[in-house]
Amino acid sequence: MPTEGRARRPHKSGSVRPMGRQWEGRFYPDTGPRVEKLLGVRKEVDPDKGISETEAFAKLVKIMGTYEAPKTRGKVTFSEVVPRFKAHKEAKNREDTTMAAIDVAIRCHLEPEFGPRYLDEIDSDDFEAWMAKELKKYSPKSVKNWRSVANSLWEFAVKKKMVSVNVVAQTEAPYRPEEGKDRRDDVGGHRRRPRRLSRHSDGAAEFVGHARRLPLRSSRVGNHRPEVVGGHVGHGLA
Repeated sequence: MPTEGRARRPHKSGSVRPMGRQWEGRFYPDTGPRVEKLLGVRKEVDPDKGISETEAFAKLVKIMGTYEAPKTRGKVTFSEVVPRFKAHKEAKNREDTTMAAIDVAIRCHLEPEFGPRYLDEIDSDDFEAWMAKELKKYSPKSVKNWRSVANSLWEFAVKKKMVSVNVVAQTEAPYRPEEGKDRRDDVGGHRRRPRRLSRHSDGAAEFVGHARRLPLRSSRVGNHRPEVVGGHVGHGLA
């Protein structure tokens, strides 16, 4: 018949036992698995610097009183990441203007939306919804800058193993063409160079552009000078 296993100690209760040359303390926190801590060398091993079992247990009680269970990977809120992210940027000696822009983006725009939420519970759809809401009140350029700050923050969180995916990188930066400015193509976002059109429809415009780039043999012919008219090189009066 199998023997019954040892009963689990109540939460916040601990015990001390010898572990090699040292005392080891064990206890169960309010949440999570059992915690084990080395408390110091045993007195019988080192009479001068060692501690007794009573002293070891007293150390364990202090540890139990201040112990906080580590958070599960990814279970960190946006607001909790912000101080570490800012400290990271300051350690890289970013300019004051850059830090001020980061502060405004986070404090006025990102944190009101995402502050209390866990990073691993925010997805790309959430972020796109935030951008759509901001675009109703602010310019695409401003929203694009704030998105850049968020992207940098999520990238920092990925490197620190707070989350596994940068959801901001899964979205596209906003762009809204304005009247009177060159539009960008739909693929790469590059400016299109406007085509120079001609009133001629038979390809003369291309010939004009080509003729203007060709070197002429002489700048003047008698009292005439060469000129381009309707796509043909002719001579006019000086």
